[in-house]
Amino acid sequence: MAETDIPETHRDLLMGPGIAILSTLGADQTIQSSLVWFDYRDGVFTINVVESSPKARNLARHPKATLLIMDNRNADRYLSVRCDVIRFQKERAIEHLDKLTKRNMDQNCWYGGAVEDDPAEAADRVIVCLKPERIYCTE
Repeated sequence: MAETDIPETHRDLLMGPGIAILSTLGADQTIQSSLVWFDYRDGVFTINVVESSPKARNLARHPKATLLIMDNRNADRYLSVRCDVIRFQKERAIEHLDKLTKRNMDQNCWYGGAVEDDPAEAADRVIVCLKPERIYCTE
């Protein structure tokens, strides 16, 4: 198995609600961590952020991150995925956010559904595509 393959024993962590801890490197060289929703397809993780947010600025400045995905039933079981940012994508960012909202909140849309409509923030949304470079997992 390659270092970037998700082990079969942990693929179920990618199927349920997609919540991970994203850690990035800040401008002051400290680690900034936050909860994010994610999706995984064809070997790439995607997250959705506001482009002007600290995490987006951190990823643009230093295009590396770690995603930590825990098993909600067993905190000793997790995936730690070290990633490279491969692209920022503005196209279809709201559609992507709505897909994540449906998966994680069972609501059809984020803006005007889960939260009040915010056209300025919606226009600032971006998909960040993360390619795994190394995967650690508990057994």
